[in-house]
Amino acid sequence: MIRWQWIVCVFVISIGGDTDAAARRSRKQNFLLPSPFSGVMDTKRTTTDYANNIHFKYYDSNGDVVSIANLLMEESSSVTVCNPENRFAIIVHGWKESCDTEWVPHMVSNLTFFRGGCIICMDYGAYASADRYLRLFRQFNPITEILAGKLRLMDAMGFDLSQGFIFGFSYGGHVAVEASKRVGFRRLEAIDICDIAGPAFDFRRAHIDHRSAAMNVQCIHTSRDKGSRHTTTCHQNWKMGTCGWFQTAAADPPKGSHGLCPYFYLSAFTHDFFAVPKPMGCMARKLAINWPSGFKMGYNEYRKWQVQGELFALTSKEYPYTSNATEMNALDFFPMLGSEPEEVQMDIDFIIETTKKP
Repeated sequence: MIRWQWIVCVFVISIGGDTDAAARRSRKQNFLLPSPFSGVMDTKRTTTDYANNIHFKYYDSNGDVVSIANLLMEESSSVTVCNPENRFAIIVHGWKESCDTEWVPHMVSNLTFFRGGCIICMDYGAYASADRYLRLFRQFNPITEILAGKLRLMDAMGFDLSQGFIFGFSYGGHVAVEASKRVGFRRLEAIDICDIAGPAFDFRRAHIDHRSAAMNVQCIHTSRDKGSRHTTTCHQNWKMGTCGWFQTAAADPPKGSHGLCPYFYLSAFTHDFFAVPKPMGCMARKLAINWPSGFKMGYNEYRKWQVQGELFALTSKEYPYTSNATEMNALDFFPMLGSEPEEVQMDIDFIIETTKKP
């Protein structure tokens, strides 16, 4: 078992002003960073390696990278790029991705236009590029702690976490919610998670509740094989397409049912994925009973606080992936849903791998 030691770095930020924000800036903040002398991870990397190799990229209003920092670098330049008085957003990509993955620049552009403020991408591509998913899974704790440390540091620098938003896809969705929980109970404004990863995470965790990570957590489910089977863990739990399991637009990876999720989310900035009644053949444990007229999936839905539970939205084969249909019978497309048990049998090699102690 690895023994973790911690270095406590005390940041004292003193900036003029007489508001609550000024008080935040002037207070002392304990920022926990794993000590470089704390031992070696399974991958033979020290905790300092994670802090060195995970970068936070800052973007200007044109979507260009204007600053790159990590937790061991001086971040004074980031304050000039991002005003702590403004809102901020952090993008967390998934496995085999980086901040250069196709959908990420489009996310930067949409968040810049529709949200504004400081836009950041957490680039852990040095680890996400691992050929084997389980190798990345075993590094979940230190990768997550880097994002948690970033949030603590931003808090110390005067950023208001209650004006913070995180978008996480797949593995990055787990990083987003777990890091936010480590910082405190519902400190962030909102987190949107796209098809949060199921393999390994579902197998090891019986009870999952992401709602404590932010004041509102919206989950979008698009696949059954790579996405989580836990579909009641967020405030809004969207099941897209056929029961949140299959998408007619699915092609070969990386744009299968799982990989399409960020593209659905991007489309939702300018197109509407309206909530519809639960389709026949789909299952729901905590179905949302009522929702306002025109309630839709995505960042721009401003009435999220009025609705909790599982929601359904139909999708189509071509961009913008929205559907004009108001109902669907999933059994027409996938008759096996009527008899297939909800639990998906895992590949035996995967079970053997994930039951090994890290």
